[in-house]
Amino acid sequence: MTTGSAFSAAKFPLLVSVLWLLCLPAPVRATTVVDDDPWVIDVDGVLKASGTALHLPWPWPMVVGSPTIGALGWSSRDAMFGAGEARLKFSGRWHEDRLKWDIQARTGFFLFSEPNMISAFSGGASSTAEPPRSLPFQYTDAVAQRRIWNAALDRLYFQTRLGPVDILVGRQPVSFGVGFIWQPADLLAPFSPLDIDKEFKPGVDAVRLNFNLGSFTELALVGVAGAPSCLHVSVPTAADPMASSVWQTPSGKHCSPGEPRFERDASSLAARFRTTMGEFDLGALAGWVRGDWVVGAFTAGTLGRWKVRSEATFTWDYEDNEPGDADYSFRQRYIRAVAGVDYSFDFSRAVHVFSELHYNGFGTRNPDEYALILASARVAQYAEISALGQYYFGAGGVWELTEKLKWSALAMVNLTDPAAHFSTSVEILLSDETVLQIGGFLPVGRRPELLTAGGLPTGAALRSEFGMYPSMIFVLFKRYY
Repeated sequence: MTTGSAFSAAKFPLLVSVLWLLCLPAPVRATTVVDDDPWVIDVDGVLKASGTALHLPWPWPMVVGSPTIGALGWSSRDAMFGAGEARLKFSGRWHEDRLKWDIQARTGFFLFSEPNMISAFSGGASSTAEPPRSLPFQYTDAVAQRRIWNAALDRLYFQTRLGPVDILVGRQPVSFGVGFIWQPADLLAPFSPLDIDKEFKPGVDAVRLNFNLGSFTELALVGVAGAPSCLHVSVPTAADPMASSVWQTPSGKHCSPGEPRFERDASSLAARFRTTMGEFDLGALAGWVRGDWVVGAFTAGTLGRWKVRSEATFTWDYEDNEPGDADYSFRQRYIRAVAGVDYSFDFSRAVHVFSELHYNGFGTRNPDEYALILASARVAQYAEISALGQYYFGAGGVWELTEKLKWSALAMVNLTDPAAHFSTSVEILLSDETVLQIGGFLPVGRRPELLTAGGLPTGAALRSEFGMYPSMIFVLFKRYY
């Protein structure tokens, strides 16, 4: 097991349940700086700040000693980190749909009480903070062991229409999944169920053609040019925890952040067909995604007051790779699927509940194999998959207590560990432009165990998925302008 693999599913410092999708405030209208036919130009943005405290109930020798996070310089089971982000959005249109554009620039920073926390949470030089991109419109500096700064053009795309075809070119969000907690079909820039901030889906460098085949039928063709992230990172080891920083990809290859880059195995080409029949959307997808052939199908609709949805994908990685290879995959052929239902109670205050069953054919029933899954490129590099087991159940709800207060909760259970992860949070609407969110996490499962030989530590045994996670509390502040 690598030092940083323990929290690969937790990924980036900001973590919380998928329920924040429902708890975001009503969008604040953008400031229109030009509204003179045929031009409309809007400007708006958001400022965010958060603080998180965590407790890691691992055996003490695993915390302070090698070969686990003690090798990164940790000295305590408790840690804190803070984060801030500023985002500016510039969008507009000319002659309605003849030309549209969306440009979003963001910058963020992270401060940590323990050194190398990104290494501990995401396997070292990981690209989980951004999808594979070709254009050099981002910069990540993680030289300091307790500080990280990054900046990017997160969106930079233009859209026009030629007859029945909408053409989108540039850095843009692409979403294919219909699941609520888990989305097997969302392969190009997915969220983890534990990511806190799903307000802005990261953009990928793509050309997209949307063919409008009828009032309720569409065919989308998407080509994505990608390359592994080029990050300015420090590479600490037990022998040299103060190792010098380098520019490198997650696999350790040298790179230059100011140059366009392209790699076939980090690029994708996919087609998605969608139509509506009665109360249901039906569709299928197929494509070549970062070196894998993928086919899938989905449906979503309503049955009375019930909302139902399901999706499934089959992936075939025809290349054989061994552990340690940059493109190593734990499985070559597998199915992932999800099915769920939602229901909204008609009380004086809205109460929304939901549940999902998830089958992850990429995962395993044997916790001894978790370390191999964490080393897979799909997890460590592309964050395509965050689940390690095979069978999951998730359930949660959102209760609008008042016009300015919402409460939410989510439970995810790995049915084969067994282990569970519980989260709860409240959202307080301080004003039309200001939101405060407060929440916490409670993982339940068998904790990792230190392995020794001759009285000397040799590694760690991962005995459950959620047992690797820390308990956490957080505060998140958002101000829209």
